[in-house]
Amino acid sequence: PVTGLYARRAALAAQRHGCFDELHPALFHAAWRDGRNVSDPAEVLKVVQGAGLDEEVIGAGMVDDSIKQQLREQTAAAQGVPSFFVGDELFWGHDRLLFVERAATVPPSAQVAPEPNDREPLADSER
Repeated sequence: PVTGLYARRAALAAQRHGCFDELHPALFHAAWRDGRNVSDPAEVLKVVQGAGLDEEVIGAGMVDDSIKQQLREQTAAAQGVPSFFVGDELFWGHDRLLFVERAATVPPSAQVAPEPNDREPLADSER
């Protein structure tokens, strides 16, 4: 199974060094679109290099004890990957991205929860 541990550590290192916005999409696409093994630190460093970032800086961060601790603290509530918080609400699993999108774009008072495995919510007349 893919754990993505080194990708997550790399993301935190990038955040600390002000280049998270460059690295995040590269890691996300590597894992979820391209099927690359982001559990392998060497593969993560290839992604870092492909994003035009400093491999030495990010690589050092991937083994830094303070980043390891930060990752443990930040992921204690996570249930799976990918995991997203919108406000205080946790969403996980790529099949729940529609829920994330709605939570991020629709005011809470106007939200209607989608039915499982359904892309559109049921109309009131269908309930």
